[in-house]
Amino acid sequence: MNISRYFKTIIWSFLGLRKKSEMEKDFKELNILYVIIFGVASCLLFVMGLIVIVSFVVS
Repeated sequence: MNISRYFKTIIWSFLGLRKKSEMEKDFKELNILYVIIFGVASCLLFVMGLIVIVSFVVS
């Protein structure tokens, strides 16, 4: 399991910039359960980071 590959896939999906051939390669090689787990974790970290930044700027 290559953790950096999962995070790279998640980051590209957040940006919406991904070649179809790369997406198909990911579907064949990556475990969908781990993609979902890393996606949810990345989303939560992103939202928590935004909350921290906004609360710092507002105060």
